[in-house]
Amino acid sequence: MNFLTEIKILFFALMIGILIVPMCIYPVGVIIIGPFEGGGVRQFFGSYLSAIMEFRLGALFLALSPYLLWSCYRAYNKLNA
Repeated sequence: MNFLTEIKILFFALMIGILIVPMCIYPVGVIIIGPFEGGGVRQFFGSYLSAIMEFRLGALFLALSPYLLWSCYRAYNKLNA
């Protein structure tokens, strides 16, 4: 794979990690833990974005998790090829 393709994959995975992952986590958290203390889904998303900007490890891991999963998938396929 060339460098430009890898950058495109990273960008797409980051967009999923920043926009889609928190929207999947929020309803599960409401069901398991209860309502978000700060308010609704908008406040949750705002807290998530501010945590990313503050370089908090949990938020960064969630934002990078789609790319990490993709990388593990490629490594697994390469090892089994």
